[in-house]
Amino acid sequence: MKPLKVYYVARREILARVRSWEFVFSTLTIPLVLALLAVVPSLLFRADAGRQRVALLDMGTGLGSGVAAQLTGREQPAFDVVETVVVEEERQTLEKDRLLAAVRRGHLDGVLAFWAQPDGSLRARFYARATSNLQVNMALHEALQRGALGHWLAGSGIPPDRVSRLSNPETLEAVTLRARGEEEGGFRLAWLSTIVFVSILYCTAAGHSWQMASALVEERATRLIDLLIGAVTATELMTGKILGVATVGLLQIALWAACGVLAAASGLTLGPMAGGHTDSAWRQLVDAERLGWLVLFFLLEYLLYATLFAATGALCESAEELGSVLTPVAMPLFVAFVAAIHAVVNPASPATRILSLIPLTGPLVMFVRITVLRPPAWEIALGLITALASAGVAMWGASKVFKVSLLSHGTPITLPRVLRALRG
Repeated sequence: MKPLKVYYVARREILARVRSWEFVFSTLTIPLVLALLAVVPSLLFRADAGRQRVALLDMGTGLGSGVAAQLTGREQPAFDVVETVVVEEERQTLEKDRLLAAVRRGHLDGVLAFWAQPDGSLRARFYARATSNLQVNMALHEALQRGALGHWLAGSGIPPDRVSRLSNPETLEAVTLRARGEEEGGFRLAWLSTIVFVSILYCTAAGHSWQMASALVEERATRLIDLLIGAVTATELMTGKILGVATVGLLQIALWAACGVLAAASGLTLGPMAGGHTDSAWRQLVDAERLGWLVLFFLLEYLLYATLFAATGALCESAEELGSVLTPVAMPLFVAFVAAIHAVVNPASPATRILSLIPLTGPLVMFVRITVLRPPAWEIALGLITALASAGVAMWGASKVFKVSLLSHGTPITLPRVLRALRG
């Protein structure tokens, strides 16, 4: 294999892809998709149900007035307590049926009923036509807790405003201890930064690998690949294509990193995504060490899957055949993405440690482990060695398959022929 010929093939791939509309489109849209991934979950749980008209059914607890005061004092979500009914046991069923009928007719949005258990504990149920609004349910639960606390401490001499402050503690701040110092933000920032990096790894590796496989099928169909083989060997052609597309992927990562640095320098706020820790969020997103690990694991992930995709594309005669064959080949990459998301909240679990050392899932999962909770150095080294060795073996096998494919244009490629090529 001659390096100069590999360089020419790689250069051709780089120029062809950088000038394509797909490169421009993916470079612009992937950051927007990642921003949506970070913003949409918080928007889904916003309480936009308007003012809630509710009735309270106090079944002998004496908490009705306190719970009503807690609900009417809220701003988001807001409540109008239309009626507070205090009933004894013999009238509970009658009053409950009356209020539920009002809910069914649309006169009320819901009924909050609460009663005391024989052991002294408090139970409650919220009856409504729609009970899927998480913020409404949380507000009712909070009002019930505060009302009960205020009622039970009423004779203690503690002022009511003090009781309210005791029942509403300050938000817990999570601080991550790292070798370089402390990082604020806790899970929210860990999730934000990790999901961005993992999505970049997944999208770039999968997207460019799929495009390369599709281009191979197209070149075989148009006989362009026959002209290329006249100037280079099969191994040089495959290696040049893989390295060229890898360079395009690195170029995209560099562009996104540069945009992140410019956004951080301009003071652009991340709003609710960062949970009030915009500076810490930008430090994590443009951290040089994390970007270095991102580049390294992108190369390992890409080399392995690009080789597998290239070998698969070389065996297919049409785009339709490629689509059906490539899907199971791409499944391990999707499994690796899901495993990486799991590793964000379980960075030291046995499953995460095992998946970080398996070649098909290792690069993505090991990257998450390093960014969330750094594993021992020997595990990082072992993960890198297994990923690199697997990529090398895959490239060796793919070059054999690639050669068989080029020599079999127009004739079916059978499994025995592929196996013989791998043994030879």
